[in-house]
Amino acid sequence: MGRKILLITSDQQRYDSLGCNGGRIARTPVIDALARAGINYHRAYNQNTVCMPARSTMLTGQYARTHGVYANGVPLPEDALSIAATLKEKAGYKTALLGKAHFEPNMDMQQRFAETRRQATGDFGPWRGFDRAIHATHIASFMGRPVGHYGRWLQQNHPEHMNSFAPLLDASGGGDTGAPETKHNPIPREYYHTDWVADLTLDYLKTLDAEDDFLRLDELPGSAPSLGSAGIGKPSLRLARARPAARPSRLRRRDPQDPGTEAGPLARLL
Repeated sequence: MGRKILLITSDQQRYDSLGCNGGRIARTPVIDALARAGINYHRAYNQNTVCMPARSTMLTGQYARTHGVYANGVPLPEDALSIAATLKEKAGYKTALLGKAHFEPNMDMQQRFAETRRQATGDFGPWRGFDRAIHATHIASFMGRPVGHYGRWLQQNHPEHMNSFAPLLDASGGGDTGAPETKHNPIPREYYHTDWVADLTLDYLKTLDAEDDFLRLDELPGSAPSLGSAGIGKPSLRLARARPAARPSRLRRRDPQDPGTEAGPLARLL
């Protein structure tokens, strides 16, 4: 038996923006709780300051100069190394990615890349070594079109909130601070993308056997653009408290594999 790996990342911020590291503007109680309960590394260095190069390094274990994703908009080659594929093939791990991937341009309205094509067709995997991959990003829509699996779920179930998030690539300010791409988000907590990803995580963990080794990569979409919103006013500690080896014994909703019931987001997507 190997290790059960639940890798949670936030998207993404400076070291001193977190409450556990002295930040006083954004509220980050979930990350703060993880820091208190575990180890807070003070000299861990990201390989790049923007999304795609940093995420490609996490997946491949390579420097940006090696995997070739030197900036946003440069796709990671489809045959690039993948820690998920290695664990799956060499050690029999169950693998899944839920949340923001962004290994390829995710505002690809022409669907030139597999990451956006699979979102449009409702494909949940396999992909890049993950048995299952379900995508969400900062926003639900871009230029009037749904973005990610989350955006399509929200469009189908709660279309009135498609534009509740702060616009991406928009310099207008809002929220409590007036900072760019910030907004008081009226979306209810149960529909908010971060909670949606958390629910998918708990639903998926429940499907695993106690002896299964797994790699779960949970890429939580950025919360800062919704600072002060209903979505993060009372942040959840569900992921911070989850103990993967024991598996959650109770979920908020019923069977995630039965699309005929009012189950978690996984069932509503299927």
